[in-house]
Amino acid sequence: MKKRRIAILFHQLARYLDLRTYAITFLADVWREQGHEVLFLFGCREFVPADLVIVHVDLTVVPDEYFELADRYPVALNGNVRDIRKSTFSSLRLDRTDTWQGQVIVKSNLNAAGVPEKIVRWSRFIHPSVIFAVGRTMAPLHSWKPFEYPIYDSLADVPRRYFDDDRFIVEKFLPETGGGTYMLRSYLFLGDAESWFRFHSTSKIVKASNEVSREVIPPDSRVQRLRESMGFDYGKFDYVVHNDEPILLDCNRTVGAGSPPYPEEILEMRRARARGLDRYLS
Repeated sequence: MKKRRIAILFHQLARYLDLRTYAITFLADVWREQGHEVLFLFGCREFVPADLVIVHVDLTVVPDEYFELADRYPVALNGNVRDIRKSTFSSLRLDRTDTWQGQVIVKSNLNAAGVPEKIVRWSRFIHPSVIFAVGRTMAPLHSWKPFEYPIYDSLADVPRRYFDDDRFIVEKFLPETGGGTYMLRSYLFLGDAESWFRFHSTSKIVKASNEVSREVIPPDSRVQRLRESMGFDYGKFDYVVHNDEPILLDCNRTVGAGSPPYPEEILEMRRARARGLDRYLS
């Protein structure tokens, strides 16, 4: 294959961040090993020519100017994925007038508990290098972390403020369970290169960080069709299956890398997903 120039477009503040917190940087290593040139672009003030750009802006709603820049490239991955607020895709959303009788969960409507948005706001007053030195998990909404979302026994128990504040979303709590554990399914992808997992945890809020085991699962064409309808080229979907129907809980276009050391299985799956770029470069 002809060697190409690949641009990865980050938010302007990402220049102050350790980019190894993102899985995309490990994929970039693979592309460089293949002989491609990979450029990291920060902000959208300057157009740098490339054969392909990946929009990798870690905000729930990406400003239009990033897409205006991406439109100037021959190929733009995730070039139409502007808004990933849970309220834009949730099939579980409730309001205070609903008659739902089961348990209820309150989440941040923003990705990663709204931390990236807070960092952008703080950067107006504090230099970004200081913010990132303290840590990305600093002061999420109401001190929440993504695995600490409150669960209530009934809709009537949910404080009124969560319905009146668009930073939050109230949803039916419909966990997937089995074998005495709670389960979460994850679908990671770049083009037609995919990885499918199911995590098991004793926690109601399942994360890779609290898993007790994981397994590889078969692809689900219904989730693939949902991804296509949402315009994703690269990213991760978290979902559960309830009454034999997949329910999307979260979508992410700036996939995290987790914490090292990385098992060889994870590294190999990253190398495999990196090859998904071939379909866009050929």
